[in-house]
Amino acid sequence: MRLLKRKSRKLEGGYGKLELEKVFGLTTASANALSCNVVTGDLAYLAGCVVVVYNVKANCQTRFLMAPKSSKAFSCTGYSCQGGRFLAAGEVYF
Repeated sequence: MRLLKRKSRKLEGGYGKLELEKVFGLTTASANALSCNVVTGDLAYLAGCVVVVYNVKANCQTRFLMAPKSSKAFSCTGYSCQGGRFLAAGEVYF
């Protein structure tokens, strides 16, 4: 997964690049789409093909992650059990 930058950059020719600034709501049908980092208290949830990392203490979204070459919706997410250092997300293949 890669981190989406929040600040936009100007491209040559005067065209701007669209970037994700905020996500409203989530797309989940099960608890597999929500995970909590027990060390930092961050909450990760799915919004289509984006994983949103939400800081509960600061009450704001801190990161947006998405797969670099796929636009399929994620179906599950989870932090590693050893300190929550890694975050994984998965898709369903039919």
